[in-house]
Amino acid sequence: FHKVGVVCLVKRLYGNPEECWERERNWEIAETYHQYNQVYLHGKDKVGIKGLAVCLTAITAAQGSTGRGKILTEMYVLTAVVLRMFSHHFPTFILRHLLGVAESLAAVHQVGPELKWILQPEGVSFILHSSISLKVDTDTVLCSTPPKLKPISVLINKFRTTNLKKALQIVLYPTPEKNLSDVPSILETVSKSNIRTGSLVSDRDDMVTDWWISLLKCTSYWNMNMMEEAAVLHPDIDNLPTLYQESEDPAYVSLLASHTTLRAVLGGDVEDAVSMCDATTEFFEDAVRFYLERSEKKDSTVQNILVLGLDWLFAARTALWQKYKPGLESGGRVDLQGFQRDLKSLRKLADLSPWLQDRLCLQEGVLRMVAGAAPGRTQQLLQYTGIRNASRNGLVCMGGKGEGGAYLGEWEHALALLLACQHLPQQLLASPGERKGMLTEAGRLLEKLGDRRRCEEVTNLLKLLSTANCNV
Repeated sequence: FHKVGVVCLVKRLYGNPEECWERERNWEIAETYHQYNQVYLHGKDKVGIKGLAVCLTAITAAQGSTGRGKILTEMYVLTAVVLRMFSHHFPTFILRHLLGVAESLAAVHQVGPELKWILQPEGVSFILHSSISLKVDTDTVLCSTPPKLKPISVLINKFRTTNLKKALQIVLYPTPEKNLSDVPSILETVSKSNIRTGSLVSDRDDMVTDWWISLLKCTSYWNMNMMEEAAVLHPDIDNLPTLYQESEDPAYVSLLASHTTLRAVLGGDVEDAVSMCDATTEFFEDAVRFYLERSEKKDSTVQNILVLGLDWLFAARTALWQKYKPGLESGGRVDLQGFQRDLKSLRKLADLSPWLQDRLCLQEGVLRMVAGAAPGRTQQLLQYTGIRNASRNGLVCMGGKGEGGAYLGEWEHALALLLACQHLPQQLLASPGERKGMLTEAGRLLEKLGDRRRCEEVTNLLKLLSTANCNV
């Protein structure tokens, strides 16, 4: 066989058996170290020399092996992650090179949707510029718990949680720097990270994340006065995730009840709105009590959820009062007790977070107007609400800060101006010019904060005021 060249032909076609065995052995070594690396990274927020050595050993062994494209791609991504966790000052161009190699491999091999997304610009930016931690939060609030031994899944879960918290904060306390018009783009990036392909069950990876996207997107549509687009999302919002249905914390059910109540009022279906408000108030009393009785450290995200739900409940009660105010003045009745119970719940949360004092003053002013109390004190409460007195430090540390990093309360100030112009007696306002100036300031603030629906309301009031002045 040597004379006729059969042996040489076999070697050329199938390679040297010893070389093939060595390449296969190297791959087994690489895959073993890769699996060990995944286990080692579990729960870490910092990596030392040992973690770096494990990761680099896997990559080195894979160089002279029969590597599988999907796993090799994951190795390069994890190498960039480990280097980032080893030192935040590691040269970015090296990390970009590793991620570029992974992207090239993903382009010619079949990889899962998670690897595809992490190599997109949003995922790459998250790896390069965010504070990476692979600690798995078992008490997740805005997302489901990811698989513990899959670092890529944990990273994507961190990305979703971080951005959903950001969107929730903007909805709660918008500022000119981070206003309500930024919410749709944030939710779009989260939605892209939540796409699942090749599944017969769902096209979404995490149904809890998808529920929050629908809820916050609906809120964004409300702020943009796009009620028809918001109504399309109602069925998705009504489908509360099983995680929340089985949770002992009533905050999530309370939030859904508040959302349902407000959208009924905004949609004009107010026949059962009063009873819906009362039922939602009971939910929130239980939810706030449960939150305050927790022995462990209070979760600020859960508190933000409670504040958002109370905001919606106050908005529903205020809208009902404004709609039926003429009838109430002629002898009708209003649910003052419900207002007071909601205000009590908000006051309990404000004791923990000083930034809520502006919101508390705003709702106390509304309650006084509903009750027909002395307007002078009501005017003082509304004047106290907002940016001129927002020098209190709180939990809010984001754009629109005052001295000491306090939230300036532009949103509360704008609503206080709007309510004062709508409902305070004309005698308290020096002249129509003063009322116009207050409305103009409210409109300017609301436009900066991205609240188009209320901005349109201010515009309509200014038109009515101008018409009234012309008639005079």
